[in-house]
Amino acid sequence: MNEHIAKAKAISKQFDIEILQCLGFSEATPAGVQCACPIHGGDNPTAFCYDAEKKIWSCFTKQCQKKYGNDMIGLIRSMLDCDFNSAVNWIHENIGVREDVDVSSIYNSSSIDEYLSHGKKKNDVIPESKLNNLKKIDGKPLDLLKSKNFDEDVFKFFEAGYCDSDKIIHQRIMIPIRSKESEIVGFTGRSIWDQNPKTGGFYPENFTPSEGYEKIFSKWRMYPKNFNKSIELYNIHKAKDYIKETNKCFIVEGAFDVWSMWTAGFKNSVATMGTSLTKQQCQMLVESGCVKLYLVYDSDDAGRIASQKIKEKYSDMFEISTIVLPDGKDPSDLTVEELQIETRKML
Repeated sequence: MNEHIAKAKAISKQFDIEILQCLGFSEATPAGVQCACPIHGGDNPTAFCYDAEKKIWSCFTKQCQKKYGNDMIGLIRSMLDCDFNSAVNWIHENIGVREDVDVSSIYNSSSIDEYLSHGKKKNDVIPESKLNNLKKIDGKPLDLLKSKNFDEDVFKFFEAGYCDSDKIIHQRIMIPIRSKESEIVGFTGRSIWDQNPKTGGFYPENFTPSEGYEKIFSKWRMYPKNFNKSIELYNIHKAKDYIKETNKCFIVEGAFDVWSMWTAGFKNSVATMGTSLTKQQCQMLVESGCVKLYLVYDSDDAGRIASQKIKEKYSDMFEISTIVLPDGKDPSDLTVEELQIETRKML
């Protein structure tokens, strides 16, 4: 993470009471403060609360924390109505550049462990030997990847193989999903078949699924069946060093989109394997040093709605921008040159 930003974030946690007093909360104590909300100018003496233990603030009357987030930087932005960088500069100018701040504290969080301990299943580690069960990509699977402008070096680099077993994942290009620690925790599989226009399923023209089961032949399918994608980010194990180096991350929907972004030179790219971005996934990004998010979702209604929701929900954690691709396109629909042009002109 950029040292200037990292120190500001650490200072905002360690010297929060000093910041409150500097913002005009003269009654702030080591426990925090409760008063009328100065942001919307209310007169309810208990409407605003800052909890010094949890390091968060709330406005119970107008929910003022929703605009910029409920951490200290969000409070500064709300009080001064400024952007993220201005809030960071304000901290350095008003509190000072502290040499003794513990920068590592901004990376430390138990939120993922807490999330898993409250009934959410942690994904099991899958033996590396499972990769040996996949066949070499050739024939129709190879034609599909070539139609996406992927050469052999790309899908070998991302460890993709072909599965033709009699299970539900048969006739799919299978791509391993690795945890942040590089352990295989699942697979995502792309059907090699085109969509049946009558049923919406992806299967051969000469195949007729049982009535009511057409939709289970989806374009993408996860393995194993109980895989919890909400606590993983595809490609985080490869992207984390580039995220730390740049403080930026490109968020896309699927594995092929990551391949396209990587090939185009944007190696700090991960996929949510859908349009939802969870708090646990965000925490992984924070711990990787991410400050700026670029959303590169599909340019359809679902992608646009998802991007807007992410902006509204996580603007307290990141600076968020949307990269709008040509209508109806996703990153894997574009050539390397097109993707570079469309992405860079939005940066």
